[in-house]
Amino acid sequence: MRTKIQDSIFQSLKNKPCTVCGKSPVDIDHFKTWGSSRDNSLSNLMPLCRQHHTMKGFRGRKFMYDNFNGYAKWCDNNGWKYCEFLNKWMHNEGDGYDDTI
Repeated sequence: MRTKIQDSIFQSLKNKPCTVCGKSPVDIDHFKTWGSSRDNSLSNLMPLCRQHHTMKGFRGRKFMYDNFNGYAKWCDNNGWKYCEFLNKWMHNEGDGYDDTI
């Protein structure tokens, strides 16, 4: 169950346009899945229209990053980086990501 603070974060994100195309309404997407992270922090929540939310589900985060500037900018601004060597997404807080490597 979400806290009142989390509810207000979700509501404020629901009022934002899609990160990729600027359309509304949006779904709130967990960058790192809710099932694996239980993370409702702002750096893990992204507003995506239904089309781009579905596309991310089928094509993956790397496809979205490589093909849509808005998606890539959101990732960069929120501390997410793709590590080619490890073949996984890492966050600069908590996953041990170090951009000096």
